[in-house]
Amino acid sequence: MASQASGSLHFIAETGDLHLEDAPSKAVSDGYEKLARLMSLSPGTAIFRRFQALNTTNLLRLQAELQDMEHELAEIRSDDSHSKDTIRSSYYNLLIDIGKKLQEYNAALAQAHELGKTAKPNPREVGFLRDWLVRPTMGAMTF
Repeated sequence: MASQASGSLHFIAETGDLHLEDAPSKAVSDGYEKLARLMSLSPGTAIFRRFQALNTTNLLRLQAELQDMEHELAEIRSDDSHSKDTIRSSYYNLLIDIGKKLQEYNAALAQAHELGKTAKPNPREVGFLRDWLVRPTMGAMTF
């Protein structure tokens, strides 16, 4: 998805690369339009965080939920072996829930994998964007 070619998106690992906490609060509240305009006019400045730790935490949560569902399914199967009922709604409903959770997990896993393959931005572009963000006028761009 990202490369060093012009017009592509770039991703950074952490906010520390941009030092966004240094930006004045008014600039942050008023700056989205200016920043979007800058990024649309200069695609090399379209730099976004990967949120690696949050994505990993989300994957671990989904994995834990799936593991719990897997254990619950095993319990239902064991209970079914001692039951005369041929079809139990709890088993079927759990399979449906597992299918939905697997779709969510697989999509999140694929997205995290794709994000991991993205190129880091050019340090010069990061420096320019960092400097632009901390200026009170945010680059003095007018619309």
